[in-house]
Parts: sequence; C-alpha cells; structure tokens
Amino acid sequence: MGSPHQVFEEEAAAKAAVSKNGSEFEGFHLKVDLAGGASKYNSRLSVFVGNLSFNAEEEQVRKHFEKCGDITNIRLVRDAKTSLGKGIGFVTFSNADEVMSALKLNESKLEGRKIRVVRAAKRPEKKKGS
Repeated sequence: MGSPHQVFEEEAAAKAAVSKNGSEFEGFHLKVDLAGGASKYNSRLSVFVGNLSFNAEEEQVRKHFEKCGDITNIRLVRDAKTSLGKGIGFVTFSNADEVMSALKLNESKLEGRKIRVVRAAKRPEKKKGS
C-alpha cells in the first residue's frame, strides 16, 4: 500500500491535517505528519516487534497491541523494492506504563506466529557528512 502525499498552501491547514494523525477512516488508522520535519521517535516509548509475518499489516499489529494503551505510531519495516515485510516493526505508545504493558506480550501469538516484543534500542547517531 502506498503513501499518498498532500501539499497545502497554508501552514494552518497542514497543522490541522496533522491533528488527524491516528484517527480512524474507513477502518484504517491514518498516519499524518509534516514532510521534512525532524522525527519524533522516542525509544523509551517504543517496543521492537520481531518474528512478524512478512505479510503483516499495521492494522493487525494495532489490534494486537491496542489493549496496552494509546498507540501513537506503528512502523513495519519493508523491503524498498518489493514492499514485502521484513518481519520486524516498532510500536510507539504515549507513555512508559503502556510500554511495560506491551512488553508482557512477548512470545504472544499474532497471526499464528510467536512474536518477540522487547524494548526498542536507541537509534544510532548519524555521522556528519554521511
């Protein structure tokens, strides 16, 4: 599934669109952010999920983890050429208690597979000039 892009003439309209991030539309949760903005990734609020099916979809992962709390982002890692999943992803929550709840789902079954749920590691620092 591709990612559509929308260009706004007014900054206020773009900010209003971002306020819809995470809301549901026709059975799917929207992911809305500003292009070119700095990433707001926070490893303390995220879990790494491994052993996912290569065909896993965000909505399946969301349904599995939604009982843990407010999910602010889900990122499934996919092959850039084929868009086939690589069997790993990240789920970000709004607070640390929700992360603790998600960690209890380690070795739970998602779509018939026993998944691995651990704390997400910090992103490595990018070297200048790379």
